[in-house]
Amino acid sequence: MQVASSKGKDTHVKGGGEILEHARTVIPLSRWRILLPLLPALLFVTVGVWLFLKEDFAVGSRFYSYPWLAKTIGAITSLWFGAMGALVFWKLFDRRPGITIDSRGITDWSSVVSIGLIAWEDIESISVQEGKSPNFLYLNLRNPEKYVGRARNRFHAYLLRSNIRWRGTPVSLTASTLNCSFRELDTAVTAGLVEWGGR
Repeated sequence: MQVASSKGKDTHVKGGGEILEHARTVIPLSRWRILLPLLPALLFVTVGVWLFLKEDFAVGSRFYSYPWLAKTIGAITSLWFGAMGALVFWKLFDRRPGITIDSRGITDWSSVVSIGLIAWEDIESISVQEGKSPNFLYLNLRNPEKYVGRARNRFHAYLLRSNIRWRGTPVSLTASTLNCSFRELDTAVTAGLVEWGGR
């Protein structure tokens, strides 16, 4: 696997995670990895619509006496997974690099909650969550609200605040949509932090 860019001095990340010292690391998106989450999202939307439209349930069914509950669950499921599926589908046509690491900071466009450039001076520390799928790099920020304030809309702000509640930071990185392994992502971010993060 190779990580590259068309212009400037770039870092190439080889399969073993070796970093060659240059001025910038560019990691592209993987269209195949983006496509995979669309399949379960489509399944959940289908089940949600079925629950919402179904009129009668068999005797003994948990929804037999509560058809309104089935419609409520169906509506919430189809709307939530429909919205998330639409956002993921949009990423298929995003031509920006997934992640760029340079002297300014980490520019992240790898997911639907990405907020662009995270400056080195705003990153207090980086922690790793491994052992679960997917693995995450958490960028612990000095002022998380600064980045929540850059949300594109209220839904985006809600997702960023949810990240703060569950992960302690609005910004986390994973290789699940990138054309690299998590170990290569971790190595590239760590190399950038060592080179530029101490300024």
